[in-house]
Amino acid sequence: MDVRAQTKLSISVICWLRIDTPLWHLERIGGSGEIPMRKRVLVVDDSPEWHGIIRDVLEPDCAVIGYARDADELAAKARQLLPDVLTLDISMPGKSGLNALPPIRQMLPDAFIVIVSCCTNPVYKEEAFRRGADAYVLKTRVRSELSSCVAGFQTVAESNFQPSSIALQRDA
Repeated sequence: MDVRAQTKLSISVICWLRIDTPLWHLERIGGSGEIPMRKRVLVVDDSPEWHGIIRDVLEPDCAVIGYARDADELAAKARQLLPDVLTLDISMPGKSGLNALPPIRQMLPDAFIVIVSCCTNPVYKEEAFRRGADAYVLKTRVRSELSSCVAGFQTVAESNFQPSSIALQRDA
């Protein structure tokens, strides 16, 4: 197995192990019993260029529902949009992504939070996980790793989703 395949595999495994609850909830989709086809993503980065890159990587499988450029905008959009997946840069104007992580994790406990950063120092990665991130992808590897990381998370969420709960919700 080459190194790149191992890296992709380890990222998927990290994503898979960190998630223990389904991503979506019936009350969020109106109790209709319909399973959403694509995860809703909020992209948080101060660079419009990175908004586009992340959107292009994820949109075949996910729906990018909004963008934020700093921690203040992140809090407002997260509260309003309730994304399933959130990509978060560390370096932003004002409050850093690391400092924004704990309150966002508290606000969105079931969201899958991926740090997308150029910071290669392992201390940042460790701190991101400690503060509530589910995955860490370097910007130099976004095109090759971000989609599989999120896809691995989707598979876990889908496997935890119980079809019987849909039937129970319909009967209620």
